Amino acid sequence: MTWAAWTSGFDYYGGSVKSYNGYYPADWKTDAKFALTGTTPNYTFLVISADEYKKEASQPIYRLYNSVNKEHLYTRDLNESQTLSKLKDWHDEGVAWSAPTDQSFVGRSPLTVERLYYPGTGEHLYTMDSNEIKVLTTQRGWKDEGVAFNSEPSGSPVYRLYNPAAGVGAHFETMDAAEKDHLVSVGWTYEGIAWQAAFE
Repeated sequence: MTWAAWTSGFDYYGGSVKSYNGYYPADWKTDAKFALTGTTPNYTFLVISADEYKKEASQPIYRLYNSVNKEHLYTRDLNESQTLSKLKDWHDEGVAWSAPTDQSFVGRSPLTVERLYYPGTGEHLYTMDSNEIKVLTTQRGWKDEGVAFNSEPSGSPVYRLYNPAAGVGAHFETMDAAEKDHLVSVGWTYEGIAWQAAFE
C-alpha cells in the first residue's frame, strides 16, 4: 500500500482517484490521514485496491427461497442465511446484490431499507417508503423488524414486482433486468425501482 496526496476536484473509486457518492476515502477509511489547509480542502489518504474498497464500502445481500410458501427472503446477516439454509424448506440462492455499509455513509444518515413481517402468513416485505411502513404497521397488522440493509443514493437499480397469486411470495425483488422482464411476461406486475444496490 502507498500514500498519496489529493486535492478536491478529483473522484475516487476502486483503487483509482475517484469519489464514492461524494465522500472521500479519508472520510471512511479509519487509518487514513485527513487535513484541511486554508480554504481549499486537501486530503491525504491511503490508496487501496478495488477489492479492499468494496469490502469496506459494500456487503453482500443473500437471497433465500422457501419452497413451501414460495417466499424469497433477503438478508445481510450471514448467520441468518446459513441457519435458514440448513432447514428443509429453505434454499440458498446465493448473493442477490451488494448493499452499501453503514461506514460508506460517513457524515450523513444511511438510506435504509426496512424489513416488515406479517405474523398471519409469515410474509416479509422490504421497503424504503415511510408511508408504506406506517400504514402496514399501524393499520394492517405488520411488524417492523428494523433495517434489513442500506440503499445507495445512486447505484444499480433493484426492481420490485408483485403477484397476488404467489401468496406469501407475492412480492419479489431483483436487480436482474432479464429476470424482471421474464416475470412480467408471465403475469407479475412491475412496481418500479425499490432501491439502489452498490455498483459492482
